[in-house]
Amino acid sequence: MAFDPVRVREVMNNFGENVLDTARQNLRDRGSSVSGNLEKKMKFVAKVMPNSMSLKFDLGEYGQ
Repeated sequence: MAFDPVRVREVMNNFGENVLDTARQNLRDRGSSVSGNLEKKMKFVAKVMPNSMSLKFDLGEYGQ
């Protein structure tokens, strides 16, 4: 089976979106998202290169 960077990026993006959706729902369920700022700041970046891949989550100043 050949390495398909488009498919790998798609899977990584789906995973990243699922993680953020779950995190946002957890914030809402716990009442921790009064202003919604953290929800708005959360993001991720998926990169697929020929010899590596990375998935980074960013929580803005909340992640410090």
